[in-house]
Amino acid sequence: MSMKSVTVFLLGSPFVFAAFIVQDNSLARIGSNVNEMKETALFYMGKDEFTLYGASDLARTACKKIPPSERATVVKSVGQVVKNYMIGTAIDADYAKKVKEEYAGYEKPDFTATQWKDKLTEVNENTANTYNMLDIATLKNIFDGSVSTQKLILEFYEKGNQETIQAIENVGNSKAKSEAAIKELNTIAPLLEKNFSEFKKRYAAINAKTQVETEFFTDSKRYENAMAEMKDKLALNKKVRIKLILQSFLDASATIDFAAQTYTNAEGVKIFVNPDYEQKPYD
Repeated sequence: MSMKSVTVFLLGSPFVFAAFIVQDNSLARIGSNVNEMKETALFYMGKDEFTLYGASDLARTACKKIPPSERATVVKSVGQVVKNYMIGTAIDADYAKKVKEEYAGYEKPDFTATQWKDKLTEVNENTANTYNMLDIATLKNIFDGSVSTQKLILEFYEKGNQETIQAIENVGNSKAKSEAAIKELNTIAPLLEKNFSEFKKRYAAINAKTQVETEFFTDSKRYENAMAEMKDKLALNKKVRIKLILQSFLDASATIDFAAQTYTNAEGVKIFVNPDYEQKPYD
């Protein structure tokens, strides 16, 4: 029988089923199961360190029931189950699925979509209603403030202050936008005295568009950042991460005295004979 034939036979035979039973039994002995083991492995694949916190009461109770003479065998068996999953290909697919599900709620914003058109209409109406309640003097002050803000932005560009410029562009502004805004504001400025009603209408439209564009920019950046995060997570080097997790555990356990003596105090609490050990972190 060829190796390929043997492989096909084994995959279709009771041997594979028996292997799963062994996995379930070894994990069950420590109060866990295959699904829980996979969830924990995937959780740590996305972390930069390993922690010993989190053992359930079920796990503690199950582990205490294992006879001392069998504990080493059980630990090795569980370790092999975890190792087989971690170094196999199944975890790669499971991890990719987990990461993609984490970012499934993100949708690339589309400014031509109905929701943004409706948003623009709503903001425009609200802004226009607000401006209709203001007199010429008050609205002129607001308008002058808008012009001054755009001029100030252009001054920063002229001075070449890169840190300030970066802060300006991080919120969706730019030199080109400020230049266009000043041009647009200057166009409607004469209407303030000549046709106040038309001025309020057009000034409200300008500010509504600016507000919605800013919200759209923020949503777009949020989407881009999320996709960048997802890409980085999907590019994870599994071997490097596993090594990091193992090294973290080795570093934490390197100075542990596994033969440290304990005693039970008057309150029934088990504590270390060496008082220094009582000051150690829980894990």
